[in-house]
Amino acid sequence: ELINSVAEVYNWKNFYFPEVKNVITVPEAVLKTYEGIYLFEDKYAIVLPKEDGYYYLTDGVYSKMYFTSEKEFFNEEFLAEKTFLTDTSGNVTGFSRKVKGKEYSQAVKVENADTLSLPGDQLNTMGWYLLENKQYDKAISFLNRGIKLMPNDPIATGNLGHCYLFKGDFNKAIKLYQDFLFRAVGPYESVKDMISQDFVFFKNNGFDTVL
Repeated sequence: ELINSVAEVYNWKNFYFPEVKNVITVPEAVLKTYEGIYLFEDKYAIVLPKEDGYYYLTDGVYSKMYFTSEKEFFNEEFLAEKTFLTDTSGNVTGFSRKVKGKEYSQAVKVENADTLSLPGDQLNTMGWYLLENKQYDKAISFLNRGIKLMPNDPIATGNLGHCYLFKGDFNKAIKLYQDFLFRAVGPYESVKDMISQDFVFFKNNGFDTVL
């Protein structure tokens, strides 16, 4: 990419041939069906809406989605061209991945967090990103699964408390915060400040501060 950038700036002939893609606008009703979590290899991706369009989140990177057809999209940050897959009823089941013509393993859409056997901390990370994007119900399902797999880890419990707080279930949130503090001992002592740090994040990122 660095060499290609230099070639483009200095106009090296017969060296760099950028691919031109025509981007289209996909109806919101179609985009809505793509929302969710997808698993591929040992990674996950989350497709979710933001103010300026739909984004593909993986490895902590929010990457805007650009569609070349109703099912095909690409991201500027990643090489793979992706195509959403559907079953005979039109339900989205995952997406295929291709890099320079080479097919890679397909991503599978997760419909039920309870079926996952991923590490609990990875489920907690998924839950946090869903919480971060105010998808509280989805976040709750992944955090609960993470707690079931790693019951001694207090972080998911604290994040679950946040979800119920912003859903308006204050009694549930308080109980979970108390449970978080109870569990944050021994090797987890250092996470006791997590709740206050998270509230700074919420305040700085437009979450409701008057509940």
